[in-house]
Amino acid sequence: MYGAYTMSPIVKIISYFIIALWLGSSFAAHSQADSLQQAGIGTKDAPLQIQLVEYDNGGHRYFHELISRSLEHIGVSSVIRTLPQMPQPRLERMLESGAVTVHWFFPNAERESRYLKIPVDITGGLAGRRVFFIPSGTQHLFDNIRNLEDFRSRNLVGGFGAGWYDIEVWRQNTLEFRVIPGDPLDIFRMLESGNRGIDYFSRSVLEIIAEIPRYPGLEIEQHLLFSYPRDFMFFVSANEPLVHEVLSFALSSAQEDGILEEIRSVYLPPVYQILNLDDRVNIQLDLPPEG
Repeated sequence: MYGAYTMSPIVKIISYFIIALWLGSSFAAHSQADSLQQAGIGTKDAPLQIQLVEYDNGGHRYFHELISRSLEHIGVSSVIRTLPQMPQPRLERMLESGAVTVHWFFPNAERESRYLKIPVDITGGLAGRRVFFIPSGTQHLFDNIRNLEDFRSRNLVGGFGAGWYDIEVWRQNTLEFRVIPGDPLDIFRMLESGNRGIDYFSRSVLEIIAEIPRYPGLEIEQHLLFSYPRDFMFFVSANEPLVHEVLSFALSSAQEDGILEEIRSVYLPPVYQILNLDDRVNIQLDLPPEG
């Protein structure tokens, strides 16, 4: 496991001053990247050090690609080191300490108080569209549901990991759920074994595509799409303000110049085709109040 990347206080002060001038200038992106390189920041000899979490199902690849391509787009060299998958509470502690540099979450007031948010929606809204894993042979439990009241009347119980944003959304919409502490993989195992007190596992449409081959004992529910108007954003450790400034500009530039859309065009089309999103009953969920 890698420790957090640190700079001396003097180097940090100089770097922040340079970045502030760089971000406040009216030059084009390549001119700003040249300024960084002249200052010795983000060069091949002194690349930005970024530590990210990877997932066993490969679901991290899209997000890692957004970061690396955005930095490359503005001419900033980086070294990305990866840490193995871990429970979300531990991940958030490591992000707070700086052992993890950046991660993607749904924004909420608590995270915005602990980390440095980059206000760029990074999945085009797909992170807030949820499809279920269900035990094999249980599709009939979900058939003929037309609205939220129908769903509530079935008394179906979802399973979530500790600290997940879906918990807040499900509570706001008076839906039944259980929180499974520890390794999120336990939820897949419980669902596969059946009779463990959960009927489905809500996943973003991005996640479930990567997970399908790994869980042949589960099925994708074929009828429903739960949606709420929230997207993932990147959050940077508060110990890494330099990375936050550089990556904020990189992602904004990549968005404006079509790089993010280009990456989405590679990763996201199979979502619509495999999951038949347009043919599902789309049930809109209310968001919990902020604060």
